[in-house]
Amino acid sequence: MIGVKGRRVRRPHEITSNRETVHDRKYQRAKWHDYAGGIYFITFCTKGMIQYFGHVDRQVMYHSPIGRYLCEQIEQLSQHYAYCRVLRYVVMPNHVHLLVYIDSEKVSEKKRTQQIFQSIDSSQNTSTFHRQIALTQSWVSVVLGGLKSAVTRYAHQAGLSIQWQRSFHDHIVRNHDEYDKIAQYIDTNPQRWERDIYNRQQR
Repeated sequence: MIGVKGRRVRRPHEITSNRETVHDRKYQRAKWHDYAGGIYFITFCTKGMIQYFGHVDRQVMYHSPIGRYLCEQIEQLSQHYAYCRVLRYVVMPNHVHLLVYIDSEKVSEKKRTQQIFQSIDSSQNTSTFHRQIALTQSWVSVVLGGLKSAVTRYAHQAGLSIQWQRSFHDHIVRNHDEYDKIAQYIDTNPQRWERDIYNRQQR
């Protein structure tokens, strides 16, 4: 765990500013008819579950400098990747949960065409639906790769250390009820930290 004391985070999807205030910007609850089929629940972790991003005290998440920077980069993802919209997220001490909408129509024509041709040979016997899922997952990988690289670069420039688990978990959200359950799970993550499977200290 990083020794620098973090700042209190009142809600998982808000960022704390340098003046100890909370930004007014919030992500609106998704309308399912706008996002059907394109929402992913993503989890990625630090290597060895090391708590680089801060700590939880009395069910409140306090972010370290790296944790705060990671929050800022998540908030700005759609500026760098027009096809990615973050609907919900939480940055915990050693892992991150995201609900993101991937809009394949906003992927650049050049990138979309390249990936479609690359998938043809390996997907001859696969349905169009599953080929589209594979392509969307590859765009998720691009977003997470860019996010991790930005945070790693910041950490190195600040003289801090960070290592990532190479893989990530993604799950397609299939209906509104499932979306609501995952959103609640994200929002209440700090309150459940003591019994969280990612909390190695509770074992």
